[in-house]
Amino acid sequence: MDSIDELAGWVLVPPVLVPDAGYGQNADFRDGLSERGIGYVVAVRSDVTVHAHDARPTVPA
Repeated sequence: MDSIDELAGWVLVPPVLVPDAGYGQNADFRDGLSERGIGYVVAVRSDVTVHAHDARPTVPA
């Protein structure tokens, strides 16, 4: 994110990033891109679960 922020300081913000699967597994990285308004396409391994940030587990009755 530091490199992306440095680019933004030079008024060079990429409209879309295509990082590898290592970044696809990093929720903080994806959130950082979203917070900066940068679109992304990343690979995500099949064993990675995805849910809303504020999701709370529940137990069925």
